[in-house]
Formats: sequence, structure tokens, C-alpha cells
Amino acid sequence: MSYIQRKLVSELAQQRQLDSYYLAAKNADFEYYDEADYLTILNIIHNQLERIELVINPSKETFKRLRGNIRIRLIKLGQIKPDFQHSKLKQWAIDFISTGEESEKTNHPCQDGEISHLFIKYDWNINILLPKVITFVKENLKHLSYYYINEITRRLASCIRDQSLSKEQKKQLDEYLILVSQSDKGIKKERDIDGANTGYALFNLRSFDHTIAMDQYLNFIREAVLKSKPKMDGKFVGISMYGIRYLKDTPAREKLLGALNTVIEKSNPGFDGLSVSNVLLGFRNIERTSVSEKLLRNLTKAIARSYPDVKGYHIGNALYGLQKFNQCEATEELLNVLADLIEKSKPEIDSKNFAIALFGLQNHSNSPATERILKSLTSAFKASKPSLNGRNLASGLYGLNKFYTSKVTDDLLTAVAKRIPEVCPTLNNKDIGMTLFGLQNFSTSNGAELFIDSIGDCLNYSKPEISDATVGSALMGLQNMTPSPACEKFLHKFTDLVYASKPKLSIHTITSALHGLINFKNTRYSQKMLSFIIDEFKTYKDAKLNQLDMLTLVQALNLWGVPVPEWLMSKYQKFLSGPKEIPNKTELNALDYINRNYPFIKVEINYYISGFECDLYLHGYAANIELDGFHHQNQKKRDAKRDRYIESVGCRVFRIDLMSNNLERKLQEILEKL
Repeated sequence: MSYIQRKLVSELAQQRQLDSYYLAAKNADFEYYDEADYLTILNIIHNQLERIELVINPSKETFKRLRGNIRIRLIKLGQIKPDFQHSKLKQWAIDFISTGEESEKTNHPCQDGEISHLFIKYDWNINILLPKVITFVKENLKHLSYYYINEITRRLASCIRDQSLSKEQKKQLDEYLILVSQSDKGIKKERDIDGANTGYALFNLRSFDHTIAMDQYLNFIREAVLKSKPKMDGKFVGISMYGIRYLKDTPAREKLLGALNTVIEKSNPGFDGLSVSNVLLGFRNIERTSVSEKLLRNLTKAIARSYPDVKGYHIGNALYGLQKFNQCEATEELLNVLADLIEKSKPEIDSKNFAIALFGLQNHSNSPATERILKSLTSAFKASKPSLNGRNLASGLYGLNKFYTSKVTDDLLTAVAKRIPEVCPTLNNKDIGMTLFGLQNFSTSNGAELFIDSIGDCLNYSKPEISDATVGSALMGLQNMTPSPACEKFLHKFTDLVYASKPKLSIHTITSALHGLINFKNTRYSQKMLSFIIDEFKTYKDAKLNQLDMLTLVQALNLWGVPVPEWLMSKYQKFLSGPKEIPNKTELNALDYINRNYPFIKVEINYYISGFECDLYLHGYAANIELDGFHHQNQKKRDAKRDRYIESVGCRVFRIDLMSNNLERKLQEILEKL
């Protein structure tokens, strides 16, 4: 028997005091119970109410309150979409909800009981309900409040969740959203929207498609929020953002985020662990803009003030929500706060939440804040000793694809590598590709060696069939590694599996594999793998390629000394004769400095040598000047590989680190040498 059933039996059936009956009805929370309990609970309520009426004078005020609260609980219970099998109980619930003391009724028909009656009457059948709901809203438009709009929307969301809707049904849902968005007609002027209704209004949208009608509804909510300026606590900020994560990136959503930010600044909300989880998970589909960055900063300040205890799944969800948010000062501040919370709470973390936490960092790289959060996660992982599986290993490592080797990342790889033997039975073809892909910026180190050695053991154990995508992802992950016993062992096992599987390689996979293997150029198994790749490449007489794939393929073939076929060279030459890429501000500043001070030097921006782009090429001097921004910190080995090739064809390479803010001085030093 569930908790709620025991509560009803003990409080309603055994106690004889009127207040106990009242409190039992008031406190019982049916909203979160599943359908399996529905009829049992309904039967208990029905039987106990009959018994209570035999021993209590129904005219007493306390019994009237009891009936009123039981009615509310039945309405909430109806929200779990019961599948009615007993017509008598169904009819009793409908009658009980729709009847009651006159004093309990409102002055208009648009009341909670009326709404719930509508959904129960038609068995939550969306085919029948949608036109009925639209008619109901039209008839009661002048009586609608934010609360009743939310109640209707919530029930509709329950009906349509996980259902495939027809075009007509989608059109009817849009009609509903447009109807309730008519704020100049529909909403009661004397009522402002409060924090709870703001939260639930957005939370309820998680089951709806994002259409033009949805944008109209979002504008309706935004205008109401800006007009009312409701005070929102952490719970309602959290559920607001939880609902927003399902919305598309549109101007309406962006403006709504701005309105929420205004309210949050004034509300000074407090957050518990669950609210932190919800509010940051809401950023899952939000990219970095000035509006979203400002919102994240304000939320970070509120979380820091609240300083709540957190659990493993709170941290997992919080970091998972950052997966599309590019690294910036706002994310650095947030990561430091989350690291504080982990160090304070010392939560136990399972492998799923460890994995999604790392997955959420996929647009981040090494920095003091990211290294601190990785260190905290590694400590929690070591202390918790969770069981690991292939899927979680792959998701977690994929999130590290922009990180490079440091003491912190090496410690993390070592901690995970020690658990890999238990992963072997569940490590499949796709998991191998994602796992190795995450290592693409890591150089050979103790942690990386141990990790790759353990993956090699898994290949020997599971012997999965290797697909096209896994060939590209796995070998791309080795691009910054150098020959070592562990890498050779992996290549041996992996190459044998590729030959056994005989996957048909796409041009994209061929390109990734060639780039990934370049540091292993003279090893036995890289040559064997190269043979397989080139044989696959020769089957192509033409291929549709985007610009990036075309250039990287030309680069890869030149790096390996493989002749570029005529069909590919034709595409490359056509690209070179086409319109040039627009120079960025730094390149233009460099060009301006050279033209002013060294007018006799002919400079070309974005010049190409064997598929490699040169930021500045100095004609007559056979020299290339590269202007390295922040992202080059993560690809030093890749840049060195490129520079070695450029120099091998007779062009000197000079690099200027733009992070040092001395562009003109560095240009002068280079040009004086020339």
C-alpha cells in the first residue's frame, strides 16, 4: 500500500475527530501519483466519505469544509489522466466534483471544478476535448484569470504528452493559445500575474510545439510579467526555466528571458538544490547572447547568496544545461559557485550524473573555473565509486572534447580509467567512437595512456562491429597523441576490428581518420589502417562536399603525401577562384599596419597553401603570419603539424599570440627579420 493510501486509511477511517478528517483531506497530495493507484484511492475516498456521513451531521460547517477539500483533491487526482474502468466510480467522481454547497461556488461558471469536470467527462480524450475546450474558453473568455488559463493548459499538456497529433489537432492547439493570448479581452484586469502563475504558465508549455501561436502566447506572458512585476521565489524561477528549455530560439523567447531577468533582479529569489537544478537545466537549448548572459549572471548571484546543499543529480542537471552556452565570464562565475556547493555538500554522485555533468561542458575548455569544477567532480566520483557503463563513459568523455592535458584532466582520466574494466561488457561501437572523440585535444600522458590501454582491453573483450562513424570519431580522438605502447595496442585491436567489419567509409570519415592518424604515420598499424582508408577513398569518383570537408580532405591527403585526385582538385581550384572570405577586424588591423609602415610588401589575407589557410601571406617573401586567438590554446599540436607541412613546401611560418595584446610590436619584429 502506498504512502497516500496509508494516510487516507489511517486519517479518514480510524480517526473520529472532525478536524482530523479535514486535515487528512487537506494535506493528501494526489498530484504526483501514477495511474495504477487511481482507482484504489478513489474507492477509499468514496467508501470513507459514506462512512463519515453516517456518524457526522452533514450540516456542520466542518463537514462542509471537508467536502470542499475532498472535491479539490479529486480534481487534482483527475489530472493524472485516469483510465476509468468502473463507471459507477467515474460517475460518482463527476457528480461529487460538479455538486456542492452553493456557498462554495463562484459567481461564474469558469471554476476549477467546471474545468476538471470537462476533462473527466470526456475521459481525457484529446480528439473530443480540443473542440470542447476551445468552445469553453470562448464562452468564458471574460471570466478567465491566469490561474484558470494555467489549469486548462496544464490539463491539455497532460493529454498531448507523448502523443502524435494530427495537423487538425495542432491547428486547434494553436487556436487555443491565440485565444488565451488576447490579453485585451480575455484576462481579468483587476488581477495581476503572480510568481506561481508565471512559473506554471511556462512549465506547462513543455508538451506543446513551438509555433507562431506559441510566440504570441509568450508575448502575452511577457507583457503580463512586465505589467505585474511579480515576486518570484527560487521554486517558480526554476519551473519557469524548466519549461523554457523546450522552446525554440525566437525573438519572443529572447524577450521573455529579458522580462524574467527584470523580475529576478527585483525578487532576490532564494534557491534550494532542486531549484538550482531546474533553473540551470532550463539553459539546455539557450545559446550565449547578451540577454542570456545577463540572466545567467543574476541567477549565479542568487544561487551564491542562497548557498544551498546539493545532491549529485542537482549538479548533473545544472552542468548538463550549459551544453550550448559558450564559455564566458558568466559561466566562469557560475562554475566557481557550483564548485563551492560541491565542496560544501560533498554529494554522492552516480555515473549518470557524473556523465551528464561532463557532457554539459562540451563548449568549455581549460580555465581556472573549469579545472576547479572538474577537480570537484573527480573527487566526488572517487568518493562515490559509482558503477559505470558504456553509455555514461561515452557521454562524459565526449564533453571533454575541447579540453587539453593538465594535471586536473589527467587525474580525471586516471580515475575513470581505473573503472573501465567493469564497462567492457556494455561498451558498444557507438560508445567507443564518442569516448575516443573526447580525447582529441589531449596529448600523451600517464592518465591518457592508462585510459587508452583500458579501452584496448575492452576491444579485445567485446569485439564490437565497427561502423563508419566510429572509425572517424575514434581515430580523430588520437590526433594529438604520439606513438606509445598503449596507443599501438589500441590501434592494433581497432584496425583488426575495422578489417573484420569492413564498413563503407564516408568522405567525412576518411578525412577525420587521416587527420587523426598523422602522428602515427610511420607505425605498423597506422600503415595498415591507411591502406584500408585509401582503398575506400579510391572508390569515390566524385562526392558532394561542403567547403570545410573539401579543404580538410585536401589538407589530409597532402599531409600523408597521397595525390589529390582530379575530381577533388577541380573543386579546390574552383574554390580558390571564387569570392574570398571576409577578413576579421584583427586581420584588417594587421594589414593596415603593414601597408602604412611597409608599403613595399604585398600582403594577402586568407591565402591558401595545399588546403591550409594563411591569415597573412607575404608575397615575395614566402612567409605566413598567423594571428592566434584564444581557441589556438587548445590546438597547439594541430598547429605545429600544419606549420611543419607549410615549411616543408618552402614557406616560413610566424605566429603572434593575440592574448598578449602586442600585435603591432610583434609584426614589427617579424617584418624586420624579413
